[in-house]
Amino acid sequence: MSTGPNIVGQETIDTTTQDSLCIYAALPLDAPPITSPNVYMGGAPLKFYIPGSINSNPPGVPKGPLEAIAVGLLGGCPLNVVPVPRITESVVNTTVHVNNLLPLVRGDYNTLEGSSDRPFTGPFLTVGNVYVSTQVV
Repeated sequence: MSTGPNIVGQETIDTTTQDSLCIYAALPLDAPPITSPNVYMGGAPLKFYIPGSINSNPPGVPKGPLEAIAVGLLGGCPLNVVPVPRITESVVNTTVHVNNLLPLVRGDYNTLEGSSDRPFTGPFLTVGNVYVSTQVV
């Protein structure tokens, strides 16, 4: 069990949501994360996301900023549904910064326009040994 918030990383997935017509698949945050120049976890530079991070789509889906694709029909979801933007929000971490940036953590979420919040479900980067320096030996 973690002793503190877990950091949202490249493999973190949000939650499936639906609006009045469509079901939107849970999606990973597979866009390039921010790489810290001087904070290390597990001997490697910390890679993290911040509110407003731009996400792309899963393999095989055309790339585009903050898009969710309708995957199910609720009696009327149009087959040519327009992708709906996902917007990352920070509601849990409001004080801990890395390189003057606020990393997203467990409990933060994406919002989907016209639908509900999409909490991040994991996997998360577990905060263990963190080194803050200009050189790691």
